[in-house]
Amino acid sequence: MRSKPSSAQTYRAAPGGGVDYPINGVIVEWVENEHLVMNLDCSEHPADWHALVAQHGGDGREVLQWSIQSEYHADNRGASRTRLTVRTRFATLVTRGAHIELGMGAGWSESFERFESDLARMAV
Repeated sequence: MRSKPSSAQTYRAAPGGGVDYPINGVIVEWVENEHLVMNLDCSEHPADWHALVAQHGGDGREVLQWSIQSEYHADNRGASRTRLTVRTRFATLVTRGAHIELGMGAGWSESFERFESDLARMAV
């Protein structure tokens, strides 16, 4: 197993409306073309987001752990495809519930759809 040394990364989720949601991540484990594990810190998200999480019983200061597994396969036409499986580990069930109620799954799905669209445009 090859691991890449830990490195800090900052990502900005921008779902629209001109509001950025900074996510500071540290790579915990990385195996090229197989999987990635990152710790994600959302503490720099806007105050409004933290207030909403708190209203739902969560704590936006907790670090989440993201695990991404990639699998390569051929589709029904023989073209190579990649399936990504993303899992998020929360410190507590309450925080997990808060993130789900606030639409975390839909938000990340939209981000991956935009990413897929961007990749398709670059391949042309």
